[in-house]
Amino acid sequence: MKHTIPRALLVLGGFFILANLPFLTMSYFLGVETFLDSFEHPSSFLYLKNEQIQTLHPQGGYLILEKPSSEDFSIEEGDMILCYTTTHRLEQHIVSRIQSEDGVTTYYASTNTPGPSDAPISDSQIVGKISGTMKETLWNNLCLSFWDVSITHLNILAFFTPQ
Repeated sequence: MKHTIPRALLVLGGFFILANLPFLTMSYFLGVETFLDSFEHPSSFLYLKNEQIQTLHPQGGYLILEKPSSEDFSIEEGDMILCYTTTHRLEQHIVSRIQSEDGVTTYYASTNTPGPSDAPISDSQIVGKISGTMKETLWNNLCLSFWDVSITHLNILAFFTPQ
């Protein structure tokens, strides 16, 4: 009987750690604030596999985006964004300058692709702000899947909000 209780606690503790490892991984890649915000506003975040995207880091993997439809969405100089070019290609850019004139915001960005880097980007071209990047590994695939299911299908915040 003495060995049963410590063993049960060990198994329960091990299960708790294993069950939370995907969430710890996601909070590491996104940052704690963005990770928690993803549960509050699940439709504001998505992830894309960057096979067909011209990125600044061509090693492959995933881009985690905050959509422009998010209520707290804003772009500042130095932010990484994903946008459509005038030739309808998805490209990753770093915003270097923002100009607002007559209520119309235009973004200017640097890129690693050949061609003009000062081509203006309008709000309608922006797919989202890049919150994080992850290499494509089995573990990262599992973590992204857990995170996606959790924010879209589980109402975890209901456990923490007063009734």
